[in-house]
Amino acid sequence: GGEQQRVALARTLALKPSVLLLDEPLSAMDVSLQYELRSLLRMINKSGVTIIHVTHSFEEALAMAQRVSIIENGIIVHTGTVREVFERPRSSFIANLSGHRNFFRVKVFHEQHSDLLRAEVSPGTSIYCYGEPSITEGFALINHENIVLSVDKPDLSTRNNFHGTITDIHPCRHGYELTVEDGIQLHAQLTAESVLKFHLEQGSKIWACFKASSVTLID
Repeated sequence: GGEQQRVALARTLALKPSVLLLDEPLSAMDVSLQYELRSLLRMINKSGVTIIHVTHSFEEALAMAQRVSIIENGIIVHTGTVREVFERPRSSFIANLSGHRNFFRVKVFHEQHSDLLRAEVSPGTSIYCYGEPSITEGFALINHENIVLSVDKPDLSTRNNFHGTITDIHPCRHGYELTVEDGIQLHAQLTAESVLKFHLEQGSKIWACFKASSVTLID
């Protein structure tokens, strides 16, 4: 399959097209070959060939695209630069497609005598953040890299501190991904060394903390 895709690409390039439409061109290739062909396609694009690249891979889109359109149920639901689309997703569908696990629909309330906003995920569970004062409802997004995990209550200035239970733990590229439940489900990553050192497993208690400034509030 990978060889067929490479031959098809070579035959197409021999025609010296001004526009390429590629439908999942790297899907049947191993990781190292995908990396090489991404570089080749970027070089072809920089030489003046427009490429319309269809993919389900977030990493592929991130590595190659200048502009992105998201199609849901046959309809284009968001178009913009890579940063506009993936850093400020407009729906849970886009958030899931781009790998954002900590994405919550919220109602927004203003804290008295403060520029903090309180984003209510559910009654009794809120996330503190900053954002436009005019926002009354929308989505709160927290990058997993901004969540600090600790067995003991950390001495931090973080405004959001959840003491929850690990409900899922599984290996990922850079260690382990943990799901922490405390009114909401928070997904964060921890090194393999830390997981082994503190004997973390399903049912273990852990603190998940993050700053108000690390929350992206989307209208």
